[in-house]
Amino acid sequence: MKRRDNGPHTGPDAPSGHEGLPAPRRAGPPELPSQQDLEREISDYLAKKYGGRVRVVSQMVLPEAPGVDQGGG
Repeated sequence: MKRRDNGPHTGPDAPSGHEGLPAPRRAGPPELPSQQDLEREISDYLAKKYGGRVRVVSQMVLPEAPGVDQGGG
């Protein structure tokens, strides 16, 4: 069986066709912004889109001590 010639671009230095694309992401969880940063960005976006008619209000969630049950049931 005769081998097929793929031309001069088949070695390790050959172009991959991915030039200009961003580098692959590193392994691990993505870095997430803090709650305050998210609230600020969302508020800024909504203010630009809707003016001062919309506001983001959220409650800060604090971790509870282990074994503390706030439920009444």
